[in-house]
Amino acid sequence: LERDAALLAPGSDGLLLLPYFAGVMNPYWDDDARGALVGLRGNHGPAHIFRAILEGIAMELRLHLSEIERATASPIERVHAVGGGASSALWCQILADVLRRPIFRSQSTEASSLGAAVLGMVAVGLLRDTNDAVRAMTRLDPAAEPGPDAPRYAALCEVFAKLYPSLRQTFSDLASIAGSAAP
Repeated sequence: LERDAALLAPGSDGLLLLPYFAGVMNPYWDDDARGALVGLRGNHGPAHIFRAILEGIAMELRLHLSEIERATASPIERVHAVGGGASSALWCQILADVLRRPIFRSQSTEASSLGAAVLGMVAVGLLRDTNDAVRAMTRLDPAAEPGPDAPRYAALCEVFAKLYPSLRQTFSDLASIAGSAAP
């Protein structure tokens, strides 16, 4: 899927995914929110859906980063990717293009375990503080820089930002109907 999705243009040929499969917290705080695949046509295949998933999650992350920057009045200059998805060149490039920031990949495939080890080293006094521990115990590799697809993603993000607000009442209506259905 990844190989085929990489051959597609940004925007998955007009397919957008709203990744609210378990409701949504920030920025909407709506337990009734649902995932949505919008723009589905007969020519879309599994690779389109796969790419739309990656793009939808990236666009959602962009909303979150914008809110964090607004709330903290501090710019976020780069993003660190961890976990299995970070090994995907396509995922890292989509993130860089959508977020308009360089993406750095952790050299550790077990970032959660590494985080626990960092805290443990500080807790037992082997390193002075978490900043020292992070510097001593973590390594990052450059993964992707925003590329020529970033402007197209900027336009797609404007469409994506309108998607949830336009579906909010529909999600509420669906939740009401589902809640009144007989078991």
